[in-house]
Amino acid sequence: MPKKKSKVKKKTKKVILAKKEKKSLSQESLAFKVIEFQKSKDAEFQEKLFKEIVDQINPLITKIVNKFNIPGYEQTDLYQEALMALRFKAIKDFKTDRIIGDDMIGFEKFAGLCTKRHLSTLLKTSFQNKKFALNSSISIHT
Repeated sequence: MPKKKSKVKKKTKKVILAKKEKKSLSQESLAFKVIEFQKSKDAEFQEKLFKEIVDQINPLITKIVNKFNIPGYEQTDLYQEALMALRFKAIKDFKTDRIIGDDMIGFEKFAGLCTKRHLSTLLKTSFQNKKFALNSSISIHT
């Protein structure tokens, strides 16, 4: 009996290692796509890369967006704001020299941080007095 358990443990270890390798490869390709995006001057190629980056980071973005409830904004508006933060802040400001060792997950963490900060700033500005009338108004069509 102990031999079967050791075989099962070896198989599960192999499966876990394979999943980690697959995840690290997708994360590496994410960082490389960001680098290619930064270097490229072709708008169509940048748009294609941006869609691929969003496809890979989409679960993280939706998780962050669902944590925020900002007066005057719907969830779709917040998602679009998060995409703007990703495109114009995270991708633009990401520096590859800050990656430590083989940690290619750095961009995903950086993108999450940029998105959270952008939405937090949006939340703070929504409570300013100059936006009070817009945020406190009630729709006629409800």
